Amino acid sequence: MKRIIGGKADLYEAAVRNGWYLPKYKASIITENYLTAVITGKIYCPKYSDIKLIPCFRPPDKEILLKDFNRLM
Repeated sequence: MKRIIGGKADLYEAAVRNGWYLPKYKASIITENYLTAVITGKIYCPKYSDIKLIPCFRPPDKEILLKDFNRLM
């Protein structure tokens, strides 16, 4: 069965079904333009096969991460 992509939700679903490792749907970066650019290869986005998740038993504090990030920038 063929379907027409009707909007952002359909684009997101299509990208995830094709293996793209995207931010959560509610993230502000997830727009139709972004999803289209990912699917067409204009913007790099890793695929699930590229991601190797490992557990983090003691994740760093958000404030420390932001402080280090700001120092690097």
